[in-house]
Amino acid sequence: MQYGGELPEQMQANMARLARLQDQIKSNTEAIMRMEDRKVFIESQIRDMGAQNSLGAPSDPAQPLLKELAIRRKKLEEMHAKYTPLHPAVVSARTQVEQMEARIALLRQSPPSGTERLDAEGESKEVRRLRKQVVALDFETAAKKKEIAATNRTIDSIQSKVERLPQREQELISLTRDYANIKSSYDDLLKKKLQANISENLEEKQQGEQFLVLEPASLPAKPFKPDRLKILALSLMASLVIGAGGGVALEVLDPKLRGRKDFKGFFDLPILACLPVIENAEYRRRIAVRRAAVIAGLVSITGAWLVLLVVHGAKVKSILLSVGQSLGGGN
Repeated sequence: MQYGGELPEQMQANMARLARLQDQIKSNTEAIMRMEDRKVFIESQIRDMGAQNSLGAPSDPAQPLLKELAIRRKKLEEMHAKYTPLHPAVVSARTQVEQMEARIALLRQSPPSGTERLDAEGESKEVRRLRKQVVALDFETAAKKKEIAATNRTIDSIQSKVERLPQREQELISLTRDYANIKSSYDDLLKKKLQANISENLEEKQQGEQFLVLEPASLPAKPFKPDRLKILALSLMASLVIGAGGGVALEVLDPKLRGRKDFKGFFDLPILACLPVIENAEYRRRIAVRRAAVIAGLVSITGAWLVLLVVHGAKVKSILLSVGQSLGGGN
């Protein structure tokens, strides 16, 4: 409320108001120019009529209006150069020229009435009427000038507000930011207060409550995890697969031909000679590694079976019986 007209959202309204005020000043200035031209013309008419009254009646009764007609025609030509024929100012000026021409034609058609009677100061009624028009034009001109001055003061006030608009915008940004921070803090405190009230109410309700253990917790007789029987069975199967499948895989992946039968199985050719195996240190080492691998596999399988029988002998027996029954029933 204190900085009305200086806020960022009022920028467009201020600019529109400035445009309207400038248009108003322009229209008032044009009106003053027209009234001053009218005043100059009327004063020239008064001077001409005064000279005619001193010399006698004019030969042409429309002589005072000819100058005004010439001025209005000149102004109409200037308007035609700036505006279109349908512009309101052009239409108004054209209407005034037509009315003036009709008035001049009417004066020229009426017979001359002789010399107009003068008053005590030597002025006719037409001169007094023209002088009243001059006074009225002076009043209107003064009023228009006051209106222009007031409009200029209003424009200066609006322009000063527009110039202060960036400062107010920065102040508004700072104020809005502070308000947002304070509101956020207030919301957090209000939320904490509500949570504290809820906790306090729960504590008050639970003060009178008493708990009694009806039955103590019982421990399980055996562990739930891990399942040792399943682990041993999987280990046994893995050892069997590795032990038996490993040997088969080595034989399959080894492309060597170890005797006549292998050669005849792949080639349909007669065998001319067969060289014996050269039993050197490398050959003996490989044979020893193979024997050790086979023995280790057998020992691991036997150990796994022994551990399985010692730990879960009854379960293994029941499993074997169930497997035998299922195989017997299937056969």
